[in-house]
Amino acid sequence: MDNILVTVILNTYNRPADLSRALSSVVNQTYKNLEILVVDGKGLQETRILVGRFAVKDSRISYIPTLRGKKTSALYGSVQAARNYGLTLAKGKYVAMLDDDDYWESNKIEQQVFYAEVNDAALTSCQMKIHGDTHIDKPRVTPVYEDLLKSFNMSCTSSYFLNRKILNRIGGFDESLRSMHEYDIALELARKGYMIYVVQQPLMTMTRNNAKDREFYYIKIAEVFDLYRLYGKDMLTYLGARGFVFNVVKSSLLVLLFLMGFFVKEKVWGIILKLKNMYQEDKNA
Repeated sequence: MDNILVTVILNTYNRPADLSRALSSVVNQTYKNLEILVVDGKGLQETRILVGRFAVKDSRISYIPTLRGKKTSALYGSVQAARNYGLTLAKGKYVAMLDDDDYWESNKIEQQVFYAEVNDAALTSCQMKIHGDTHIDKPRVTPVYEDLLKSFNMSCTSSYFLNRKILNRIGGFDESLRSMHEYDIALELARKGYMIYVVQQPLMTMTRNNAKDREFYYIKIAEVFDLYRLYGKDMLTYLGARGFVFNVVKSSLLVLLFLMGFFVKEKVWGIILKLKNMYQEDKNA
């Protein structure tokens, strides 16, 4: 399987210190047949120099500034635009997404290539660790559409390993969304009947940099409303009236927590993680 080309799309925005750690985790992958695209949404000279230093030692790395004229922001739609821009340049059979503040275990791509090929999966994700926390995110092994409608997310984008042709077929990342773009990808794939597989190992670590920003919690609230705007009818159809009401109650509690987060910032995130972990332990039982 080591003859399969994988494109890594590493998004960065004004975080050169974090980028160095993320890029090192890519370069040190045990799977070597990689094309590494560092898509820069800010265009800092410091970032260009940093990526250049890596590229001198590793010819697989390319520095990709985002298109001029496109709005760039660490939290809004241009994150999806940057991913889609990288997708237009990708040559691999698979694309692996990574944000600059997250990082991978050295065997992540090797494991995901294997499970993607064995299961003919459109999306191969993995369990996830939280930087500075003992929590491990454990999604269902093979979630179907109904599972995802109940779960309110699957994992973060940096865990995603996608079949490039299938991702293009569903239109890539929705640039109109304020957040939940990785969840939207999983929902779209599951709704169309594609296989989603979650490797039962924590192969990546997420850093909660934005959890200290009030804007982050505003966007998480907007995410809940976007979810119902796009998938509310399907919740009623697939989950029934009782399941739909349960989801409404659950999402209302989430909105309340995010409102708390807007005022007390990162202190509320520990509560959210504990509730999510309790839910996942129950559904995986």
